[in-house]
Amino acid sequence: MNLLKVGLLFASVLFAFTAHAERQIAEIFQPTSLLGNDTEDEPLKDGQTMAATILSRPILIGGAFPESPVLAMCLPHKIAGATDGFPKESNLIVLVGAKISAEWGEKCHTIIADFSQAKASDDLGVTLLQVMQLTAECLQRNLRSSDSTPITIDWKTPLGRGFLPTNYPKRSSMDEGRPKI
Repeated sequence: MNLLKVGLLFASVLFAFTAHAERQIAEIFQPTSLLGNDTEDEPLKDGQTMAATILSRPILIGGAFPESPVLAMCLPHKIAGATDGFPKESNLIVLVGAKISAEWGEKCHTIIADFSQAKASDDLGVTLLQVMQLTAECLQRNLRSSDSTPITIDWKTPLGRGFLPTNYPKRSSMDEGRPKI
């Protein structure tokens, strides 16, 4: 009987936390394709122009940090007002098939940026490396917070593809919301 009481108490506490999860509208940055229009951008401010940029949009997020902002960053996004013939998807994370997830940690939060199955088609206007760089910048912008817990990004790259420069580590840390890349 005591086990049943403990189980019910545990379930009611879990329900109470999910029922009262903090929800807010947040500005979420996404790596965005510029296909379908006649512009290019230099979103990384490093001299690379590409058919991509970093845009923000308001998204209702709720739940834990850093999981919720990372999940919101990976949501599909069709540009509002797009006419027929305009791409149905603009989020580059979705377009290349990358999977980004976050895990809360008591001493360190972890972001898993899994590009191991990702592919950037020739007509996308950006390389897979550029999508990864844009994703790193979006993570940097989205995960700025008052939470002082360090954040580590674990990069998973396609097998047999040694395309990451030596100054772009597979594992990087974020300090005060800035990835050390």
